[in-house]
Amino acid sequence: MPVERMVALADEVAAVDSAVGDRVRGWALMARSSMRQEQGHTDEALADAVEAVRLSRAQALSHRQGRANLAAALRECGFRYTALGRYEDAVAAFREALDLYARLGFWQPMRFGFAFVEARVDLVQALGGAGDYAEAVRQAEICTGVLRFMVRCGLRGYRPMLARLVNNSAAWYHEQGDLDAAVKAAVEAVELYRILAGHDEAAYAPLLSVSHHNLVIRRRAAHRRHSTAPVVGPVTLPGRWLRAMMLREAEERVRLHAEVERTGSFDELDQFIQIAFRIAVRHYFGSRLDRLIVAEFVANVEQAVGPEAPAAAMDILICRALGEEVSVSDIDDKAEVRGYLITLAGIADLLERDRDEIDTILTHAEAAAHQTEGGIPIANGGAR
Repeated sequence: MPVERMVALADEVAAVDSAVGDRVRGWALMARSSMRQEQGHTDEALADAVEAVRLSRAQALSHRQGRANLAAALRECGFRYTALGRYEDAVAAFREALDLYARLGFWQPMRFGFAFVEARVDLVQALGGAGDYAEAVRQAEICTGVLRFMVRCGLRGYRPMLARLVNNSAAWYHEQGDLDAAVKAAVEAVELYRILAGHDEAAYAPLLSVSHHNLVIRRRAAHRRHSTAPVVGPVTLPGRWLRAMMLREAEERVRLHAEVERTGSFDELDQFIQIAFRIAVRHYFGSRLDRLIVAEFVANVEQAVGPEAPAAAMDILICRALGEEVSVSDIDDKAEVRGYLITLAGIADLLERDRDEIDTILTHAEAAAHQTEGGIPIANGGAR
C-alpha cells in the first residue's frame, strides 16, 4: 500500500477508534519517514519520526505491543538524527530503544532478541559519530562477539552489519591510539567484505576497496609508531625523477627530465620505473592478489584521469606485479609506460602523497635496482 494512502487510512480509522488510528498512523509515519529520507527530505523525515515516537509513547503505557512500536519509532528517530549529524540525540534515542527491547526480550526473547542486538549496534555507531570512542569501542567489542557467533550459527544476513561495525571499530581504535587493535580490526573487515563481495560483487566490491584502503592507512600508522629509523629519500636520478612525478612536483620533474636527456639515462629510468612499480604495487595491495580490489582501484583511477588512462594495461600490469602469470604481449610500449606511471601516481594519491611513504618505496626500489642481475647502473652514477 502506498505510504500516503496508509496515512490517510490511519485518519479514517482514528475517526472510529482513536487508539487503533494512532497505532496505524505511527506505522505509516515510520514508513513515510524512511521514504522521505531516501528522497533526501531529511527535515521532513525527522518530523515524521518524532511524531511517530509521540504517538507510540502514549500506547506504550497501556500494552506491550505499544512498547514494541515505541522502540521501533525510537530507532527510526535515531536514524534520522544520525543522518543530520545530531549524534547526541541519536544516542539518547537508541539508548531508550535498547532499554525497551531488553525488557521486551524478557517476555519474548525470540521475537525481540535480534532487535536488541540491532539496536545495540545502532547505539555503537551513534557513539562513534558523537566522538565517544572509548564507549563505542567498549560496546562494539560486545556486539562484534555476538554478531560473530550469529554468523557462525548460520545467520549470514548479519555479516554486512558485522563488517560495517568491525570496519568502524578499526577507526575508533585508531582514534584512541590503539594501532595494533586498529590493524587487527581492519584485517577482519577486509576479509568480511571479501566474502560479501564474492556473493554480491556490485554491492560490496566498492566497500571491499574502501576497507582495504583503510587497512593500508592503519598499517602505515602502526609502522611509523614502531619504526625509529629516519626515512632517507631517493638519491639517484631515476629515483628523484619518479619522486617528483608521484608528488606532482612539475618544475622539479621538468628539471630532472632535462638531466635525464643530458645524461642519456632513459634505459636506466625505464628499468627503474618497472622495479619501483612492483614495489609500490606490493606496498599498497599487499602480497595477495585480489582482483576485485585491483578492479576498483583501476576504475577509480580511470574515472579520475579519464579515457587517457590505459585501464586494461594497468589491470594486467598490477596483476603481474602481484604474481599472476599474465601475457603483456598485447600491450604496446606507450600504453605500458603510461600504465606504470598512472598507477604509481594513483597509489601516491591514495597514500595522500606522503613524502616519507613515497621516499620509503623509492629507496627500496633503488636498493633492488642496485642488486638486479646485470647491475642497473643507477645507484652510483645518478647520485647527487
